[in-house]
Amino acid sequence: TMPGDVRTARGRRASMVKRSVYPEAKQKAAVQKQRSEASKDVESFLDMHGLQHCVSLLLDNGFDEMELLLDMKADHMRDIGMAAGDAAQLSRLLSAKSMCPMSVMITASSVSKLEVQSQGAAGG
Repeated sequence: TMPGDVRTARGRRASMVKRSVYPEAKQKAAVQKQRSEASKDVESFLDMHGLQHCVSLLLDNGFDEMELLLDMKADHMRDIGMAAGDAAQLSRLLSAKSMCPMSVMITASSVSKLEVQSQGAAGG
């Protein structure tokens, strides 16, 4: 074989790999974007209540959506190594939130979603 043939074979192989991985990478990026939007709600909630220093601890341990955060128990807080004072404050906030199930948390992402919906309704 000639040096040109080897390059062509490698080029073909590389492009086949890229094509077969692309849909998976695109799907992974979409999931990542959706997850990051959900985690913004968690970040906003913690920031509003002075717990912004707990954001990475909670996100790194899978509490990256408000639904998951609202289901968090004292055992979970202890298991991930949350400081006792932060755990007490978060427990109090979560129990207050569960007593008012109809409460709506306004965040940057939910406001923008409402704006898009209202623009769609006005235009349609």
